[in-house]
Amino acid sequence: MRFHSSLLRLGVLTSLTLALIGTRPSAEAADSLRIGSVEIPADCPLARNEHPRLLLSKADLPGIRRRIEKPGVREIYQQLKKTVDDGLARGSARVLSAQVPLGILYQITGRKEYGEACRAAVLKSPFGVYAAEGAYGYDLCYDLLTPEERRACEKKMLAFVKQPYRESARFIQCVALCGSGLEEETVAQKLSELHRWCIARKAFLNRWAEDRGGDDNSHGYIGQHEYVGTMGAYQAWRAATGENWFEGFLWAKTMAPYYIYHYPPGRTATANVGINSWGSNGYPDETGACNFTSIAQSRWKCGLTSWWIQNVVVRRKHDYEILEGHWGPILWYDPDVPSIPPERFPEDILFKTRGYVSMRSDWGKDATLVHFHCGRFESDGRNQMDNSAFMIYRRAYLACDSGTRGVNNPEQTKYSDGRHHERYFAQTIAHNSLTVGTEDIQGRSRSVCGGQVSRVPDDWLRAYGLPVNEENRYTRQAGTIVAYETTPEFCYVAGDAARSYAPHLVRRFTRQLLYVRPGAVVIFDRVTSVRAEDAKRWYLHTMEQPLCANGELRPDVSVHPDGHFLATGDMLRSAHGGSVLFSKTVLPRKAAVRVLGGPGHQFEVGGENYDMYPLWWREVGTTQYQEQIGLGWWRVEVEPQLKAESDLFLHVLWATEDRVREMFPVESIEDPDQVGVRFVADGIDVEAAFSKAGSVGGRIRLAKDGQVIAARDLASAVEDHYRQWKTDPRFQDWSTDPAMRAAMGGTGKP
Repeated sequence: MRFHSSLLRLGVLTSLTLALIGTRPSAEAADSLRIGSVEIPADCPLARNEHPRLLLSKADLPGIRRRIEKPGVREIYQQLKKTVDDGLARGSARVLSAQVPLGILYQITGRKEYGEACRAAVLKSPFGVYAAEGAYGYDLCYDLLTPEERRACEKKMLAFVKQPYRESARFIQCVALCGSGLEEETVAQKLSELHRWCIARKAFLNRWAEDRGGDDNSHGYIGQHEYVGTMGAYQAWRAATGENWFEGFLWAKTMAPYYIYHYPPGRTATANVGINSWGSNGYPDETGACNFTSIAQSRWKCGLTSWWIQNVVVRRKHDYEILEGHWGPILWYDPDVPSIPPERFPEDILFKTRGYVSMRSDWGKDATLVHFHCGRFESDGRNQMDNSAFMIYRRAYLACDSGTRGVNNPEQTKYSDGRHHERYFAQTIAHNSLTVGTEDIQGRSRSVCGGQVSRVPDDWLRAYGLPVNEENRYTRQAGTIVAYETTPEFCYVAGDAARSYAPHLVRRFTRQLLYVRPGAVVIFDRVTSVRAEDAKRWYLHTMEQPLCANGELRPDVSVHPDGHFLATGDMLRSAHGGSVLFSKTVLPRKAAVRVLGGPGHQFEVGGENYDMYPLWWREVGTTQYQEQIGLGWWRVEVEPQLKAESDLFLHVLWATEDRVREMFPVESIEDPDQVGVRFVADGIDVEAAFSKAGSVGGRIRLAKDGQVIAARDLASAVEDHYRQWKTDPRFQDWSTDPAMRAAMGGTGKP
């Protein structure tokens, strides 16, 4: 590979020479050169050793200056500038440490006071885990640093680059270091290694997002460790070399709907799904991750992402919000893309690989939200064993997850001894799913009380007849969405979660969930255990104590003298937050319906309560926090009274107004092949039946005011499209509006 002769004459490449391993200079012009094993264009900012080159390049500045004059960006820019100006005038420590806003304003305006303030902050920066902690500031005020100051910063970056973690942040700092003359061979080697990692990371994340969107982690950790690093690394490479890794990056393209469809009605923070119960997020957060959402908006011209940024991501109330989240829109946001609110989009969406289905009655603040999960487990070690779990929200959590991560990690010993996290919070028993047996299982992660194991061992995969190789190590499909369809009247999903359980316990577990708008949910489970004596338990977690609506709760002292009850009827009622959730057990016909919880029993497993310390309840687990994450204190367990290898569970749930005292009558229907229910909910006549054996299947009949709305078989496969919404006035826009198509993306087509 040959050097560009004009660059040699200028002497620009002197400091890069050591990095160009095995490359000889030539008088002949060339289009590219190498840093280690990585080929870059010879006329790019990185080859010219030009700064800035991480968040922007000099060539980007004219376009940025034009953009900040346009409505939609002008207001964001002016507010950031005013915040910085006011802070500098009064010596605000927060503003004086805001390296990126200071550096960007310096580059845009050329005003030295911004650059000098950025320089002072950079010299104090640790250059740690997140690239924003120094590397961006170094790059933005590079021309103001003395050679000695640059070298001091570069040594800090090199020390971080040599560490064996946070690949994306290390890559960003490698891009900053190239050409510095500091251990160029080491930098070139690390850049080459991390360059390969970045390319592989795109493929990894795209596999999680290949069906409409998704991620291998919870909404909280997308921002903390992934979005800020990966998007920052890709932007640094684009600015430094012109190579655009965002092309075909489905994971980034679908991030707005992945968050927005997880907002409970009336809220702009995600529901407690996955490990979100340490808090909630409205967007990729922490260390400026939210800024990179503007890259997705401008790259894919997505109207929903525009709405997301303008209404959720860009906050204007506090100076720290402005400093942390306004610089990204200034650099990348496209004001010519329309802002399209969520109510213009369908009420349902499937994230198939991740195994999430989000369904709602409408987009109003009092709507009902139903969420179902059956897919790959998260790769994070704090995973949840929650396949085939569901959640229902109406004004507040009604069917919720239980337990909490505390604040951050279990090792925060002032709040917990860690057993809450190990023995309860992540376990299947803490979710609205099902357990088989009562033994603890040790896989790559530990399961309690016959629950799921999120790290499926290799011998289990072999027992399931699946291949065992490095490729599927972190993408093992423990749960799978096997059928799905959406219509204006209902949404239906079926999941197979058998591979989430030990093969010596469970042969089969499928769950079919039918949501009939606005508030009726039918759940049908088919479970086959290896041993008939292993008890099967169906779980429903609620915020408040469920009461028996067609009987009473009698104390059950078989485990504890208090906190445990047996229902004499099969219908429960739990009110919370102005709404109520009814639950009717149709199958098993002979079932023990237990209710347990309250103080001292809310996190109970096998008679032992795995609570947080009192300090946690005082400092963190306030009433407001419990409402925010849906921290339920009560659990319903439904268990067949007769032991058998195969059992059927059939439940009808209804979310409605708290003033409603009684649930509608539910009639059981059955023939040799199918079993189901018939009822009238919210003015809609519903008849639904499901196959007792074989492939998941069933039929549905809906009628309103004497007119049949639907009468046919339920989907037998995944139908990820909106063709049954053709009568909806929004449908034409879904099909034709490019600003809407981006958000609806994936493989699904109207």
